[in-house]
Amino acid sequence: MQYTQDFRVQSLPALVHGLKGIMWLFGVCKKTAHTYKQTWLKPACKQVGKTIVVNVEQALELYEQLAIEEERQRNGGELGIIDASRGRG
Repeated sequence: MQYTQDFRVQSLPALVHGLKGIMWLFGVCKKTAHTYKQTWLKPACKQVGKTIVVNVEQALELYEQLAIEEERQRNGGELGIIDASRGRG
């Protein structure tokens, strides 16, 4: 499985352009791509004239950080820790 993930990352372009590039990279609609660009994806975006250029590697790292943070929030601040006092039954 790890080999497949490595292959997918290696086959991605270094940069994507515009909202269409963000839409393609994350598989989202235009409105969501715009929201990403304005929020957590902002550090990976550079604007050259009217063109948005997104560093793909940095964007994927930011996405991973976002996913980890959301997981922590869902688990009450803990990442992958199960509270044993909440036993079944």
